[in-house]
Amino acid sequence: MVRKIFGFLFLILFFIFFYLYFSLSYQNKLKKPQEFEIKKGDLPKTIFKKLKDKRAILNWQSLYIYLILKNEDRKIKAGEYLIEPRMRAIDMIKNFIKGKTKEIKITLKEGWTIFDYAKELSQKGICSYDDFLLEARNVPKWIDAKNLEGFLYPDTYFFKRDTDAKEVVLKLYKNFLEKTKDLRLELQKKDLKPLEWVTLGSIVEKEAKFEEEKPKIAGVYLNRLKIKMKLEADPTILYAMRLAGIENKILLKKDLNFQSEYNTYLNFGLPPGPICNPSLSSLKAVLYPEKHNFYYFVSKGDGSHFFSTNLKDHIKAIQLYR
Repeated sequence: MVRKIFGFLFLILFFIFFYLYFSLSYQNKLKKPQEFEIKKGDLPKTIFKKLKDKRAILNWQSLYIYLILKNEDRKIKAGEYLIEPRMRAIDMIKNFIKGKTKEIKITLKEGWTIFDYAKELSQKGICSYDDFLLEARNVPKWIDAKNLEGFLYPDTYFFKRDTDAKEVVLKLYKNFLEKTKDLRLELQKKDLKPLEWVTLGSIVEKEAKFEEEKPKIAGVYLNRLKIKMKLEADPTILYAMRLAGIENKILLKKDLNFQSEYNTYLNFGLPPGPICNPSLSSLKAVLYPEKHNFYYFVSKGDGSHFFSTNLKDHIKAIQLYR
């Protein structure tokens, strides 16, 4: 009689463990990845019932029993997760416990400022606007600038929601160092400091609409710097105004007198720092500028520019194209 009881119990336990193993090993039948949100305070039972409704798991009871047996029912972390097709239930649970939330794709564009970066990052829920700008003030000594404007590489990144702003800034800065490694070696042969190089690269970035014009525009500004002529770059004024809280402004003639150390119509030489985060091609253009005798250029209205060697021809070009 005792043997029959033990035999019966053994069969029950075997069935339970087999069913548990089968449920944990179950691969979902999803045809494409699905987002799944676990809110703060959600109970495991509620979470698994939602997964069952999405046909991501076979049943919720066995997974709940597994968590209880492992004493991990309170270790599930809130966040947004990505459930891949044919993902095993056990792997899902492990992700929930480890907090391996889905990563958010974000593209920080060439020519954007740190303010544009901060806005995009905050809108995506990656980090707060103010925290990002605060961390961007932590500048390595070799840069000698007020913030990391220009040194946060524009690229496509992946971050988790609510990432520490320090981690975000560091990733962007390290990417800059990696992408410009060869260029920085070449910079040592030039008569330009790192901050000057990136600052001029940022101006070229904002002025040039076409890649092929970047070396020529860089050449114009380098020619002006050699003879101590004012750069008179419109984008530097727009940046100065943005620093003062004036955004989305169309540059007017009166704005040329806007008081700021960034205004290259009022001040000689380069502004105190970059006015955006430039692309690699703009930084290359400064290192390898086109050699010519142009000191002026004016927009033709189609994104391209007309270049002049003297003020007289420049004035004629302005009358022609504006």
